[in-house]
Amino acid sequence: MAHTLYRIVKNDPPTQEDFLSHAELGKVPREPTADLLERWHATSMYSEKRFAQALARQRPNLGRYVATVQIEDGAPFRIRQTGRREHYDVWGDANELLSRVVAIEQAENETVY
Repeated sequence: MAHTLYRIVKNDPPTQEDFLSHAELGKVPREPTADLLERWHATSMYSEKRFAQALARQRPNLGRYVATVQIEDGAPFRIRQTGRREHYDVWGDANELLSRVVAIEQAENETVY
């Protein structure tokens, strides 16, 4: 099934670094459980743009922009809903995710490209 997901990013235009997992960024989890360690290798995304925008406004350290990512059927990703119903983890190559960005907006809802 094709997915449209939303990623909070720091850059406009987004870069590969905006789509790296915590593990790829060299971050270490505080309380490493088996599930958390698996998810540490995924990229966190959201199924609802308004949720990603609200979170970006609340936590600007995550980024000031929201990238719209369209993932077609058969794309080389594993996608799983985790945590809140709006939250998804996506496993796959950061450059492959970056290549699927179709729009980016500031968290304040202002379209920038």
